[in-house]
Amino acid sequence: MRRTSLFLAALLLLTLCACTRSPAPSASPTPSPSPSSVPPPTVAPTPTATPAPTPGPAETPSPTPIPTDAVLEVMLDGETVSFPAYTFAGDLNGDGRADFDLLLPPEEAAADYEHNAWVFRGLNDPEGASLEVSFVAGTDTETLLPGFMDGYLSFTEIEFSEAGALGKVRKYVGRVTASDGETLADAWLLDTEGGVLAAVLLHRAEATREEAVLSAMLDTFSLSVE
Repeated sequence: MRRTSLFLAALLLLTLCACTRSPAPSASPTPSPSPSSVPPPTVAPTPTATPAPTPGPAETPSPTPIPTDAVLEVMLDGETVSFPAYTFAGDLNGDGRADFDLLLPPEEAAADYEHNAWVFRGLNDPEGASLEVSFVAGTDTETLLPGFMDGYLSFTEIEFSEAGALGKVRKYVGRVTASDGETLADAWLLDTEGGVLAAVLLHRAEATREEAVLSAMLDTFSLSVE
């Protein structure tokens, strides 16, 4: 009986020791990084396409000299006057080919390339008259003729007609003449491959030397490419 009591006392003591022992600390979970601490992914920049340069028109051709005995005959004050001249070859399509040519007297007139057209003016009075030769792609004379003069002057009178030639070119030509009371505009429109070749003579209502010279130049007009 004594042994049993001693055994029970020992068992009770062991139980009390086990209950008073501190529990082992549990492992703390590793905290996940907050979204603000995570660096954003590196995104490679999208390459920007560089636009290709717009091709410019071909270099405008230089006038081709002809023999020194070439002359342009001009009617001035009822008399025919002869001026030394050379052949001017004009490129209208920007492809380097000479599309037209005419006689140009260098002492009386000069040529400039402006707004995709060849413009001829008298040297003595550049504002007295001008002759413009241009090419309008993708259309024809019948379509272009009705509103053609709108881009040249605010006319009060206009007249449409036909002609059988433009200079030395013997073909059907659409004609239109317009006036605003001070300036007259005469235009010739000729159908060619791919569009319309147009010649416009702008001049004052009163006759001028410049108008006579430019009209004589237009009379020598011919096509190099049709």
